Amino acid sequence: MSSQQPIILLAHADCRAGLAVARSLARNGYTPVAAVTDLYTPENYSKYLPRSQRFLIPHPEYDPIDFIRSLKQGALKHKCTAVIPITDAAISSLYRLQQQWPSEIRIIGASAQATNAVLDKACNIDIATKLGIPCPQTISIDSLAEIMPSLEKYSLPWVLKRPSKTTPLPDGVNKFSVQFVESESELRHALTRLWDAGVKPQIQPFFYGNMHVICCFAVKGEICASHGYISIRRSKHAGVLREITPVHPQCRKYTERLLRELQWEGVACVQFLVNDENNEVCYLETNGRFWASTQGSINAGWDFPAWTVRYFIDGIEPAPLPLPIKSTTCYHTLDLELLLRFLMGGPSPSHNHTPGKLKAIWNYLSAFGPATQSDVFCWQDPVPSIIDHLRLIQQVFSVLIKKITLKKKTNVQF
Repeated sequence: MSSQQPIILLAHADCRAGLAVARSLARNGYTPVAAVTDLYTPENYSKYLPRSQRFLIPHPEYDPIDFIRSLKQGALKHKCTAVIPITDAAISSLYRLQQQWPSEIRIIGASAQATNAVLDKACNIDIATKLGIPCPQTISIDSLAEIMPSLEKYSLPWVLKRPSKTTPLPDGVNKFSVQFVESESELRHALTRLWDAGVKPQIQPFFYGNMHVICCFAVKGEICASHGYISIRRSKHAGVLREITPVHPQCRKYTERLLRELQWEGVACVQFLVNDENNEVCYLETNGRFWASTQGSINAGWDFPAWTVRYFIDGIEPAPLPLPIKSTTCYHTLDLELLLRFLMGGPSPSHNHTPGKLKAIWNYLSAFGPATQSDVFCWQDPVPSIIDHLRLIQQVFSVLIKKITLKKKTNVQF
């Protein structure tokens, strides 16, 4: 390793993955500098990111040109050696406007070509299909008149997905990523809204199965470290309580095939659905960045962020030790949110079954046992988790006050 440890810029770091990467690098002797779009998110209260090591940037998706300009200024000011883009938006903007980026500050990650091939979801599915990887059927619909014939062929629910993360979405639908539709009226409303905004989503029938996620590190297209995880409890789009597992054999075979084709370098998070009844596998997507639960991998003993910097800066390939299977990690704030929603009549927080309310409370409390690590809380750096919970409590009180106010207005009308 170099005698003088590099200063590493984390672009768009105000998220859980950014916090995990910052903690990892700081503990390994590097200096993380965080470029954030909001100075008051929980990540900004970490002791590993003091105010002198943070600066504000425009959002990389909504204002990419100013994002690059501000990021460049901050990188030069802090004398950064390299930059790790933390989110898809940061990756896309950095590579799209790479000619404006200082060549002496290295972009850490897979090549621009490989990255674009996973950010463009339609392109990614095409590549996977050509490699013989089973993918969801894509439904082609260009007008509302074509809905009924398609419904006769593919039953609901359907999934609408953002077609690509390489270009910004227009105002009004700029937060669209994925939407599940369960009725014809819901489908018509969603498609009309997206089409009117100029967005043609990927449309796929829903595949019933359990999510299997592969967290891996590749060198010149060959996987040198990989582990799986499944979600014991999850929200719509994120695992909450997760268990590290061996990689599903079919999923591993398909992942090796895909990353070899892309000549992938660095971290990747590859997602599949597996139907446990017939063992049918369906490929979903590849995320070429650190995953939200990166801290869970670090807690288990695989420090992906440190591996990444050592490989791209010093050329040292990861040499992982055996990983403890069945280790669990939890994002407690989201777990509490799921519990509160369930207690107020919302969906079950548990995967594939609905517990009673007392059992749900017990399940939530059991995640604080010594066998389960936390995504955000740690004794050496407790403030981000405290801020995260306080923000949730504030949101809950806001919702309750609105409900009480609405009830009073209704009573007055009667």
